[in-house]
Amino acid sequence: MVEGSYTLEVRGWEEYSANLDRVKDAFSQAMDDIANDVVRRIQEEAPSDTGQLMSNEMWVVEKTDDFTRTIRSAKEYALFVQEGTGPAHEPDPHEQYFPPPDALEVWASRHGIDNSYLLARHIYRYGTQPNPYATRAIESSQGAGYTKYMEDALARAGVTA
Repeated sequence: MVEGSYTLEVRGWEEYSANLDRVKDAFSQAMDDIANDVVRRIQEEAPSDTGQLMSNEMWVVEKTDDFTRTIRSAKEYALFVQEGTGPAHEPDPHEQYFPPPDALEVWASRHGIDNSYLLARHIYRYGTQPNPYATRAIESSQGAGYTKYMEDALARAGVTA
């Protein structure tokens, strides 16, 4: 039987701990940069009839934690364009939706449609086709070299691999 006690100690932990904090901060900054790049790609893929989907005000990047970002639209309209509406929605039709005719007046007028109520009724009956612009943008970001964002952030923090 072994008697006595043994003490194990990590020396220099403070230095390692400071490096870990710098690495965490660097990765968090890189996540901000990557999320902003994905938003830029979404804006580039977005249809541009009014330009709303291409505006910076349309997109919100939320920091969930140091390593997670959520990108969402500030307006429900973006989802309707992405997924389509009503019977035209793929792969599963949505419930029919009757948009407010007043909200369609400017678009209808710009496209030579005199009666926004008839346009709203058409959308209710047939829906709108999906335009998966955000999906295209996210797919284009796959393999976009985001490792470089991480490496650059580490270098700025003075952390070497």
